[in-house]
Amino acid sequence: MTEEAAPTALISWAHDSDAGAPLPKGAARREADELWLGTVLDLVTHLRTIGGVDADIDFVHGAEPVDWSRWGPEKVRTSDFVLVAVNKAWIRRFSGTEAPTRGAGATAEADELLGLFETDRDAFDRKVILVLLPGVDAADIPNRLRGRLTRVRVDSFDEDGLDDLLRRIYGKPKFQLPPVRGNTPALPPTHNRVNIRDFLGEDPATREGTSTTDERSSENKPSSRVTTAISDLESRLAVVTSGLRALSPDAANDGPALPIGRQWQYLAAERARIDDELQRRKSSSDEDLHTVRFMWVEGSREIRGYQGDVDSAVLQQGWIEPNAASEFPGPSGKFRLMPPEHWETIDKEDPAPIFLHESYVSRIEKWIQPISNRVEEVRAIAKVRDAVIALVDSRVEADPRVIPVSSTVTTKERSQHRTAVVGRAVVISPA
Repeated sequence: MTEEAAPTALISWAHDSDAGAPLPKGAARREADELWLGTVLDLVTHLRTIGGVDADIDFVHGAEPVDWSRWGPEKVRTSDFVLVAVNKAWIRRFSGTEAPTRGAGATAEADELLGLFETDRDAFDRKVILVLLPGVDAADIPNRLRGRLTRVRVDSFDEDGLDDLLRRIYGKPKFQLPPVRGNTPALPPTHNRVNIRDFLGEDPATREGTSTTDERSSENKPSSRVTTAISDLESRLAVVTSGLRALSPDAANDGPALPIGRQWQYLAAERARIDDELQRRKSSSDEDLHTVRFMWVEGSREIRGYQGDVDSAVLQQGWIEPNAASEFPGPSGKFRLMPPEHWETIDKEDPAPIFLHESYVSRIEKWIQPISNRVEEVRAIAKVRDAVIALVDSRVEADPRVIPVSSTVTTKERSQHRTAVVGRAVVISPA
């Protein structure tokens, strides 16, 4: 079985770190250029080591006999993608305003891109990605590129920082729409708050039978009682509102129609009372419920999940067993609450408590690298990530039943005596 070829990418860049204003002279100029070069090389390195992208750049071929007038244009034509490390110098070369004695390599690449832009703009849009590295201002992008090209900001050279760029390269969107169902759904009349989650937290050993369990499910759960009361109140409110619309408020001051006026006043007062009670019960219901997620494994390694609402007592209890009569799509049995560090690592952007099915247990692989300054932090992130990946790989190699359920997350954490880069990844295995 052959592996799929890695996507190829040319990094198109220009040497000057800031060519918009008068450039610094001497050592300051060299230091600025070296800093920019280091940033661009970090992008190339981590695309290859983290992203699996066959990224290339002219700088690493300096010791080879290369015809630079042909090398860049040929790479533009043959690479799957051209990643433009945007800065003012590159924009000047793309726009044709650079001095003819400077930046011949970047100018040749820009000329080839301009040719593609003029002859096949769809291919140009697919191939070229503008990459905004740390310190680069998006305002520098020319107007004719601003509206048509994908631009991706890369603030750090780790999995999180490269996520948007790698998703664009691999065509893996962060969010996907679910498939459209073929059947028209049943749409019976209902109120505006429907809670289809129906879970029981009590130990199955304490249940007295199927009929008792079903009764508790519908009557003893606070959320069910609140939802039913809300439905009844909303129905009454609709009736009262309909009566108010049939009457005129001016009738309250109309002598011959005094009974109608009194009826209108009575209905108005009844509507206000119901509305207040409805709002109070909705607020009480919202405060009692917490969004959580459920995780289980189907087949040998397919991770499945479901989102629902539970009350605070379930979170304090630390486990839950879905009611067999509910619409829960997962397996029967208990789901146990993961430690906060585990579920916060699994979904760093939108964390919520996760209950894992009792047939699996979770563990966290962690690596801590002390650092003393900002320069060390950049190198430590890559080192920590590699270490965590190696830990996860060794765990899977030792037991093929182990399943990684998160990417590697790195954070900078401070304690009383030191600062460190901490890497985490979560795996699950059969209990």
